[in-house]
Amino acid sequence: AISLASIGVKNAVASMGTALTVEQLKGAANMVDSSSILLCMDNDDAGRNAIERICSSNLIIKTPELGGTQILVATLPDGVKDPSDFVASNDAKVLFESKVLQQAQPWDEWYIRQLVKKHDDNDIDEFTSEYFLCQILLQHKVQKLKKYFMM
Repeated sequence: AISLASIGVKNAVASMGTALTVEQLKGAANMVDSSSILLCMDNDDAGRNAIERICSSNLIIKTPELGGTQILVATLPDGVKDPSDFVASNDAKVLFESKVLQQAQPWDEWYIRQLVKKHDDNDIDEFTSEYFLCQILLQHKVQKLKKYFMM
């Protein structure tokens, strides 16, 4: 977070480890100037698994206190271990914005893509549970759209 601030990326917060709690999400939602929170973990198995855990636990869906705050997931390009790796490059801020921030996806879309990538045709039980989770996520998306169009 400190290295990102040094290149002009504002409101960056680093977690200690890979755990994220409801209280931390609520706190972030209360402090941001924009209507979104962007999750960007290290580009390794632990970082990806942490975001998958957050998505699969329904932590985001079950936190109405987030209000209208949208949760986005940003992934780092191949070869970039963590966000601070951008600081060492020339045009660091431009590179970080174009390769990470502008490529961020809504958390539910990111998670569905992760599930599809991991799908193994031979594991029907895993596919079935992931299919039902995708249905829940899609229903959540439909509810958000209904609220938007009913306003």
